[in-house]
Amino acid sequence: MHSLGSIENPKKVAIIDLTSKEVKIEEIPEAIIRKFLGGKGLAYYLLNKILKGTIPDPLFPENPIILMTGPLTGTGAPLSGRFNAVSRSPLTGLFGSSSCGGPFGIALKTCGFMGLAIKGASDKPVKIVIEGDNINIEPAQDLWGKTTSETIKALGPKPKDGTLVIGPAGENLVKYACIRSGERFLGRLGFGAVLGAKKIKAILVKHQNVKILPGNPRKLEKFKKQALEKIRKNHFTKLYSRFGTNTNILYSKEAKILPVKNFSQLDSPPEIYNNSGPFIEQNFELKPNPCSACSIVCGHKMKLDGRWVHVPEYETNALFGPNLLIFDIRKIAEINELCNELGLDTISTAVTIGYLMEAEEKGIVKSNLKFGDAEKVKAFIQDVAHKRGELATLAAEGSRFLSQKFGGKEFAIQVKGLELAAYDPRNSIGHGLSYSVANRGGCHLSAPLFPIEAYFGFMDPHKPKGKAEIVIFMENLFNVINSITTCVFTTFAYMLEDPVIKLTPRRAIKLFMENLTSVTIKFLNISVYKGLFEGATGINISEKELLKAGERIHLLERYLNAKAGLNSEEDTLPERFLKELKPVPLKEMLEEYYRKREYDASGAPKIEKLRRLGIEIY
Repeated sequence: MHSLGSIENPKKVAIIDLTSKEVKIEEIPEAIIRKFLGGKGLAYYLLNKILKGTIPDPLFPENPIILMTGPLTGTGAPLSGRFNAVSRSPLTGLFGSSSCGGPFGIALKTCGFMGLAIKGASDKPVKIVIEGDNINIEPAQDLWGKTTSETIKALGPKPKDGTLVIGPAGENLVKYACIRSGERFLGRLGFGAVLGAKKIKAILVKHQNVKILPGNPRKLEKFKKQALEKIRKNHFTKLYSRFGTNTNILYSKEAKILPVKNFSQLDSPPEIYNNSGPFIEQNFELKPNPCSACSIVCGHKMKLDGRWVHVPEYETNALFGPNLLIFDIRKIAEINELCNELGLDTISTAVTIGYLMEAEEKGIVKSNLKFGDAEKVKAFIQDVAHKRGELATLAAEGSRFLSQKFGGKEFAIQVKGLELAAYDPRNSIGHGLSYSVANRGGCHLSAPLFPIEAYFGFMDPHKPKGKAEIVIFMENLFNVINSITTCVFTTFAYMLEDPVIKLTPRRAIKLFMENLTSVTIKFLNISVYKGLFEGATGINISEKELLKAGERIHLLERYLNAKAGLNSEEDTLPERFLKELKPVPLKEMLEEYYRKREYDASGAPKIEKLRRLGIEIY
């Protein structure tokens, strides 16, 4: 047996040019890590530096894709086996990031790299193989055409090795193709098509037998213990351990934010219980299927017809379930597995099909897709991934494209081209604001207010007061979380288990949150994130500096997207949410948000603000 070696927490990034086949190594200075933290933030720092003001077509060789771990990755910190991808999305035309929890990040760290920046394109299918310092670009014609699990099997990784692979959807440049990392997925924004355009079928990173040494081991251990204690105590993370993210099904039903029939109804039918976490637990054999270094274990597999398949996550379950009027979890699990194998983002796939079902009902588009018909859905997904037939080829462009071509923009449930997740904002209007202003499009993780408004009752879900301020705070905080990098579900434990929140009556919290938002925000405890970052890096930082880094990352992303053509008219919601049932009062919240973010009338951050934050302007 080899003895366990050790390396310092890596700060190297490998810059791989597929066109010239050259690999360069760049060391990230400590001052840059203090400003951009790692993960999403550092990826945007590099992207800005590489592009220097140019805006490439998403599927051209000039569009880089950057894969970046964070300071916590590989250090043993709870829920830290994560990494981020950043690129220009073929679905939205905007720059965006996607987070993933597979083994790829930890394996990359053991090879001595914090991240990879991949430029250029190959003219033939290739795989990138990384083993220690060695980075090789190898032919992969034999893998082209395979599904994601077939590709991983052909690569033959050992249990701790990291893999990134695309399926037929990525090869065929479906605009919402995803990337698979072991059992997890870089789902959103169509980055599978970005790899497909570069002819990258797979990246294999061979885990090295080394320990990652943190900058301040004693401090890291202290905050790891605090973090684990809070995770073990927290009621919501316990529910996630048991039911996974399908915990949200019954919470969302009660709060009337569950999507039903392409978001056309707010009340759920009683059959929804068949999609819930308790129903799945009672009726199927389950086993854990967690991300690397996970302490919550929300991911599970279920036995279906003698084989283990992924339990669909809440988003997939709700959007293929009540949103398409399918209340058979077995059918939804089969559809989920199909998307996983073909390499399709389940959220965009389901919402695009929801648009087509309503368009069929209204006589706008002839598709034969009908609400409740799971078999037609499965057949259509195969056609989309392979771009077979005229309608499936058009559907591979996403719901915004379809609604622009055929009409029905009011029921195409997307913002800036990105299909929305499974939270109806009409009973969580602050979450509606966060959808509308999210830099990457209709993102539910940019500033998720639905737990605050609809699950925990900390703010009135229908009153605009204080919503702009809390959205900005959450955006900054979630940029920190995605940059240091850890799981967003830690917010339940690290913040709700704070004594100030635990011991204060909910009515009092609500009163303060709504009427003294700016003061209340200062009492929200983010000390665990700060302590873990300091322990992993050895860099001391104040909570104010940490949130300032989150703001810097948000505004750099916004600045790049303004250069890519984003304007204020796109900070909106689908017409359905502004005119039907309980319309979201967006205008009032949006004006306050713009004022507090210091955006100009076009929706761009002001140059003087960017300079104050130390962002390079090109």
